[in-house]
Amino acid sequence: MKGQMVFVGDDGKTQVICRTAEVDQPVTAKEMADALSALMQKLAGPGGRDCLVALKELLGITPQQESGQMELAGEETGVEEGDKIWCEINVGGTETPVRSLLEERGVEITAGAGAALSVLKIPLKPSSLQLVRMKVRDLSSGSRSPRQILAAAKQKGLGECPPETAPFLALALDPPFSGALWVLSKPVVSTEDGVETPRLFLVVGRDGKVVLSSAPLLSEAVLPLEAEIVVVK
Repeated sequence: MKGQMVFVGDDGKTQVICRTAEVDQPVTAKEMADALSALMQKLAGPGGRDCLVALKELLGITPQQESGQMELAGEETGVEEGDKIWCEINVGGTETPVRSLLEERGVEITAGAGAALSVLKIPLKPSSLQLVRMKVRDLSSGSRSPRQILAAAKQKGLGECPPETAPFLALALDPPFSGALWVLSKPVVSTEDGVETPRLFLVVGRDGKVVLSSAPLLSEAVLPLEAEIVVVK
């Protein structure tokens, strides 16, 4: 191993949160989706603050970037540029199980997303959605929970996505798509091991593949300033 980053949790135990491999191998789309889901759970759990501090050190996040005061070179900031329509997709209008459609399209489905899909109700009446893709920093000067981000978006005339948006967005995206998009919608509540778990969908694209993932929507979960979100116009 080239090195590792550790932090001391609330229980006093030292935990490794990052290791650097000897060979620089590309991260797969599924690995990215799983890592983002696990990170959300870690940040919202015990020792989450220590994990966040170590993560900022790893990413080299400065206080200026954290407060949203630093502008990226050649990139406009502010909701004036961030609230433009990104794409328009059709949702619903099919009796075929959406999981079957995703698998036929070659979209990878994580275990958490599969659990959410199993209880997701797809409307038989088709509808069209105009989606806006933006970063959390376009709406907030600090990391916020999905609920707080949605409240800020609504003040700008944007809205919450229907629960079925994410799987149909995954179907509509072409394989060259890259990135990680949090689709802000009403959580889909699945029952896992007898426990009801509200989940938020995440669409990830990397290495020519699209992955439909999800993360448990915990009460203290927050999204970082650079996280990309999708809302409706």
